[in-house]
Order: sequence, then C-alpha cells, then structure tokens
Amino acid sequence: MEITYSIDFQYKRRGEETPTPAESVIQTSGEETPVMFIPSVGDYVEIGGNPEENEELSSFRGVVISRFFRYDRQSEYEVFCHVNILVEESFQNFGHLVQD
Repeated sequence: MEITYSIDFQYKRRGEETPTPAESVIQTSGEETPVMFIPSVGDYVEIGGNPEENEELSSFRGVVISRFFRYDRQSEYEVFCHVNILVEESFQNFGHLVQD
C-alpha cells in the first residue's frame, strides 16, 4: 500500500481562536520518505522561508499545540494522509533552546 503525505503547518497568534490564513505546506511521498519526523504537541518549531522572493513562503515559529491527521482512501492500494500541525506563537527565546 502506498501512502502519500501532505503536511500543513499553520500559525496561530497567542490569544486568537483561529490560525492566520498564511500557511506553509510540505509534501512528501510515503515511498520517498518511509520515516518522517513530525513534531509532537509541545515541540518548538521554526518554519523558515523567504517571502520577499516567494510570498507563499512565510516564516514563523512557536510551539506545537495540536496535530490533526486526516486519511482519505483513494483506492484499495493508495491512501492520502493530510497532517495539519498547529503552531502557536511562543515568547520562548529560541536562542536558549540550542547552543552551538
């Protein structure tokens, strides 16, 4: 069985009820990447992009507050899995998370 994944990271400002409209989508195939690292609730995430060159590549960072998995059976042999990861604004100093 082939599983194709789509991972959608959405950003939500602290205190807001819904995420901002901007999103960053990462697509990969289950055959190309049999092991994927998907952040868990509580993990800190930084999505880098250069919106000056491509406005669809927004940058944001924060803490994962939810993960939603939606599976859609395309056929007996093919499944599409859409993962939505909600990242909330964090006031954590990201420089304190990693030491060079």
